[in-house]
Amino acid sequence: MDTQLFAYGLLSALLLGCGTANDRASTTQTLKSLLSDSVLTQESVNVNLSDAMDTLIDANMVQGSSTTLQLSDSANQDHDQSKREKKCEVSGDKAVVTLSSELNHSFSHKGKRITLEAEHTGKTEVIRTWSKEGAMIACKDSKRPDIDLSADVTGLNLKVSFERTMSRSFSRTKTSAKPSSGNSLTDGNQGSIKKSVSISAKGTREVNWTAHAVQADGTTTRTKTIVSTVERTHTRLDKAGEEQSISFKIEVGQEAPLKVQVTYEGAAKERNIVSKVIESGSMTATRSGDGKIVSSFDQLKLSFDGDDCSPVSGKMTTKIYSEGASEPSKIYQLTAEDGDYTLQDVTDPSKPVEADDVDFEMCDIADHKD
Repeated sequence: MDTQLFAYGLLSALLLGCGTANDRASTTQTLKSLLSDSVLTQESVNVNLSDAMDTLIDANMVQGSSTTLQLSDSANQDHDQSKREKKCEVSGDKAVVTLSSELNHSFSHKGKRITLEAEHTGKTEVIRTWSKEGAMIACKDSKRPDIDLSADVTGLNLKVSFERTMSRSFSRTKTSAKPSSGNSLTDGNQGSIKKSVSISAKGTREVNWTAHAVQADGTTTRTKTIVSTVERTHTRLDKAGEEQSISFKIEVGQEAPLKVQVTYEGAAKERNIVSKVIESGSMTATRSGDGKIVSSFDQLKLSFDGDDCSPVSGKMTTKIYSEGASEPSKIYQLTAEDGDYTLQDVTDPSKPVEADDVDFEMCDIADHKD
């Protein structure tokens, strides 16, 4: 299905029903009313996962991307882009890479529980500013920063500002039918389901590389921390054919940045990526006067093998708070295992309730050429 990551619990909870072909009146729902709709509440977890996956891609050293619609800082690009422009310019002691693209891209994923087929179109504008304290980052040529990818990059800083839009249509088929057990959040359609969604996002991220090490098994690991502020909207068609939009502001602060470890097979310069792990950190989505949604990460791991990219372990826990509340109204746990995600309502931990009709952001290795 989807080409990402990955990703992404944070919903700030403006929900509006747009007019349809039947010219229905639009409505705006608050977080309180959102909590009464389990499908939309689950979608907020998916939105957070989506932004987390975007974060991993935005933080790439060398950036190849499809669904986040970014252009590689490397010399080659082999995605289905109908238009792309890229330039590198020196500003003081920094290298500034400006990227723009229009994209058409297809993707498929077969997991343990579902098979997904997707088509994507979109466009993006990105500015990536590279710096390192006490050093000058020049441009290697008219398109690339002069960064030695084989060296220890500890101390390197990347600031990213972006604005992007994407439309996605996809079909999802259950790999194995799961009969209703009476404890599912949704029983789900056991056949093929076709859906569409459009996404817009704009914001900033800051990446700092903090460690570089060669391990005993010969692999190389790099660790980085990421903070960000993003405004994001997901619009999709509901079962009645009406548009529903989820809009929110997502922040990752300095007090709990995303800590990410990337592992390479052999030397980092060989670019054979083995895994990416969001070791820790949290995201908070807010809307003034309407509560907050907090998602925390615990060793959420993506594994890369040949042309395959899969979520294999770890979890993301999402807590939804009403305005002024100290205790969450809802708690969801997203778990990665065997190439797929599972989602449970664990508000009552003694009675977890599984959601089986959520379309998560899946992983495309083309996005993660770090």
